[in-house]
Amino acid sequence: MPALNVLHIIKSLGRGGAETLLAETIRITDRGRINTHVIYFLPWKNQMVASMQQSGAVVTCFEASNNLLILLQVFRLKRYCREHKIDVVHCHLPWAGFAGRLLFLLARIPVVYTEHNLQERYHFFTRILNRMTFN
Repeated sequence: MPALNVLHIIKSLGRGGAETLLAETIRITDRGRINTHVIYFLPWKNQMVASMQQSGAVVTCFEASNNLLILLQVFRLKRYCREHKIDVVHCHLPWAGFAGRLLFLLARIPVVYTEHNLQERYHFFTRILNRMTFN
């Protein structure tokens, strides 16, 4: 069976909890069964990039300086998925989740979303978008 191509989408790769969990997940992933790709958007938050690359992940930054620009990267995400034959997209945290749900509508690639926080801790607008876009 060929390896599964998995794309993780996350807003940044600074030293936060979700980012650290993702780096550890990549570190213990069976590279013979899963090809791991990571896309993030905030280039100034890149502290976890090297450890992910050392663990075998292909890490790419689609630079976006704010949340709206993250959503506008969806067509670039679709092209990346097509070019790298991505089988599954795994999104982490709300804005990456919004982009992933839009990507699903455009590309019909299965999307998994992991919530790493309580809804009450997010900005009001973020909570509304979460409610509106969950399937």
